[in-house]
Amino acid sequence: MKTTGPDGWYAFHFGSKLVSSTDFNPDRLFEGSNKECSVMFADFCSFTSFTRATENIKVLETLLTSFYSQARRIIHKHSGMLYQIVGDCVIGVWGLQTDEESNAQSVMETAAELVEITREVADEWQSHLDLLIEPKGLRLGLSKGAVTVIRRDGVYPGLLLFGNPLNLASRLQSAAQPNQLVCSNAAYKEIEQAGLNSKFQPYRCESSDGYLDAKNFGRLKAWVLDISKGS
Repeated sequence: MKTTGPDGWYAFHFGSKLVSSTDFNPDRLFEGSNKECSVMFADFCSFTSFTRATENIKVLETLLTSFYSQARRIIHKHSGMLYQIVGDCVIGVWGLQTDEESNAQSVMETAAELVEITREVADEWQSHLDLLIEPKGLRLGLSKGAVTVIRRDGVYPGLLLFGNPLNLASRLQSAAQPNQLVCSNAAYKEIEQAGLNSKFQPYRCESSDGYLDAKNFGRLKAWVLDISKGS
C-alpha cells in the first residue's frame, strides 16, 4: 500500500483493498451533490478521565494508536469509510463508494465490533492506572440521509462531507449511554427492513414518548440498542 500521494490518502480512509481494486474511482465520490449515506459517531467513554489519570505518555500513545488502528480496520472490513478521528471520537460513513442497497448489516456488525475492541482497550488502560475509571465502553450515534461531498483542496487530495446526517449522528451519540447505540428513525427503518431490529427499543427520556430533543434539530424519533459483550 502506498503511504504517500493520493492513493495513500484514500487508502487510509477507504482501505487499501478497495483503493487498489479496479472498482475504486475517486471521481465517483464527487458525482452529484448528494449521496444517501449512513453516518456513525463512536465516542470513547471516560476519555478525559483516562487521560488525566495517565502519567506515562508512552502508555497513552500505545493504547490510543491501537484503538484508532483497530477501529479503522473494522470500519474498512465492513465496507465503510473512516471519515475522521476527532479526539476520542471515530466517524464512519457508508454509501459513498459502494452500490449496496442497504448498509444495515455492515453498520450493525461494525457497531458490535467497535464496542468489543473499545472495552478491551479500556480494560488494558485500566490495568496501568491506580484510579478506577468508570464507565468503560463506547457511545454510538447512527443517522441516515443525504451527504454532500466536496474537494478539500484544489491541489492536494482530500474531501469534506456536509449534511444533516453528520450533525445528527453527533447529537444521537451524545444521548447514548455507555455501550449503547442511538439511531434516527430513518436509520432504524433500514435496520428494520434488514430484519436486524429485534432488540431495539424506543428512545426513553423524561417524557417516555420515544422522541429525543436534539440541539438545532428539535424533537426527533429515535431508537436505542444496548450492545452487550459478544452480541
